[in-house]
Amino acid sequence: MKNNYLFNMSDVPYGWPMCFNNECAKKNECLRYCVGEKALDLEPAAHETGVCVTPAAYRDGECRKFFSIKTERVAWGFSHIYDKVLKIHYSEIKAEIKQYVHGGTNYYRYANGQKKLNENQQQWIADLFSKYGYTDPVEFDHYEDKVTFQP
Repeated sequence: MKNNYLFNMSDVPYGWPMCFNNECAKKNECLRYCVGEKALDLEPAAHETGVCVTPAAYRDGECRKFFSIKTERVAWGFSHIYDKVLKIHYSEIKAEIKQYVHGGTNYYRYANGQKKLNENQQQWIADLFSKYGYTDPVEFDHYEDKVTFQP
């Protein structure tokens, strides 16, 4: 039975080691196995070679390269985050967010959903609003649960 995971192959970092050990007891809990499974389901011809976990990683009933599947809630869209911001603070807050995301181009990519804010980035923005005295929660336009490839 194939699993339906919350990631696209375009989300997978370059060089991510895939696993194909069908005998592993924890294969359905391991992101490396799930990526390998999805790669073969979607584009088997495109994955004739690649970085993979070798059988040597599986010893004594345990895999040394096991990577637990974790999800995080990503966000994007800024159309309402400034609704209650005073005019005197608007430019300063926006400039600080632009600096934090490394410029105006990235800012607009986060605004229109080409890039997604991870939970740490969302918290940083919430903390910035708090620094200026705004206590209401920061609400982005869109949220989505995604698999994270970070430990």
